[in-house]
Amino acid sequence: MENNNEDGTKQKSVYPLEWVTYTINPSDYGSKYIEHRHVQSGLNIREYYAGMAMQALIFHYGNESGNANDCAKVAIEYADALIAELNKSEEGNE
Repeated sequence: MENNNEDGTKQKSVYPLEWVTYTINPSDYGSKYIEHRHVQSGLNIREYYAGMAMQALIFHYGNESGNANDCAKVAIEYADALIAELNKSEEGNE
């Protein structure tokens, strides 16, 4: 499953959820039940990597890392760097 980034590019989702629910069909026609499909995209890969990086930064530096906004910015930089390197290695394998 893929999400759209703010710039319109596609990005893979982490832990997407798909499920089906059923309701009783009030009509006498067709099936007895109506199927409803639900999809929740989950986190995109950038959000997932940034969350993992932020967790490691907080664990390693604790309150010494400055404020939460600075920590979040650094975590996003790490996530972007990881994604860029992964994209390079994928391009080399094609």
